[in-house]
Amino acid sequence: MLPLQWLWYANDGSFGGHFNWVPRHLRVGPWSTGTFIFLPSLHIGTLWARPPPLDVLHTVPAVSSVHFWINVGMALWGWSVLRSMVRNIGWWPFCTYTIWHWTLLTVFSTCAAIAGVLDSGPVADAASHIAECVRFPAAAGAAVTWFVWNLFLAPAIYKFGMTTAKAKADFVQWLVSPFLIQVHILNLPAAMLVFSTGGPAGGVRLFTPSDFWIGMVDVCLYSAVYLFILDRAGVHLYPAFSPRSRFSFVGYSALLGLYYGCFCGWNALIERVTELELAP
Repeated sequence: MLPLQWLWYANDGSFGGHFNWVPRHLRVGPWSTGTFIFLPSLHIGTLWARPPPLDVLHTVPAVSSVHFWINVGMALWGWSVLRSMVRNIGWWPFCTYTIWHWTLLTVFSTCAAIAGVLDSGPVADAASHIAECVRFPAAAGAAVTWFVWNLFLAPAIYKFGMTTAKAKADFVQWLVSPFLIQVHILNLPAAMLVFSTGGPAGGVRLFTPSDFWIGMVDVCLYSAVYLFILDRAGVHLYPAFSPRSRFSFVGYSALLGLYYGCFCGWNALIERVTELELAP
């Protein structure tokens, strides 16, 4: 059982009333047994599975390459979207999985561009290292966001969460807003352009077990923020991953399966695109 004072606010598990559409049993009450088993196993297993040694390959595109300018463009676009978001919506979207990983994609392109310009030196080395560390989390996050949101979450929220015709219409209008289109639809094509095109000269490489391990660290970090900060505030962005659900173990396992699928899928895509680019 979670302590009675788990919730920070007396809001019945719904911050500002914005999450009243989430069933109450997913907002308040004890966590499921599956959650108590899965979470420690995930975190301990991730620490135990750290590749010895942690090998992060460094590959950044040369300034003379087209891919360098792709990174520059992605960086400028990414930061402009975030700037507009903060100005028009506020800072709170940074707690969402979508913006968390849009930011990682932006950071990757920014650091790859900086490393390419400076070429050598401590700043270039630091920028290159940061870029390589967030490479797989950014790529996997873009794919997971695109597939989970567009194929599952958005349809489920529309069907089960929006109970009136006006609510459904407002939700659809929000879905097709420029901001949502950029971070939920254009994010995956952008990631594909950044991570799979250009070949080795463009800074493209296959993901390694070390990259996958860093992806698992990313999952652990976001799950900690979601379950131990957002849940206590009454923010339930992804009810399917509620720690109170009897099926939480299934949802969390499916997420890990998605990450492994991303690992295999991205490598298959990179290999195929590289073959096509190098073909005579």
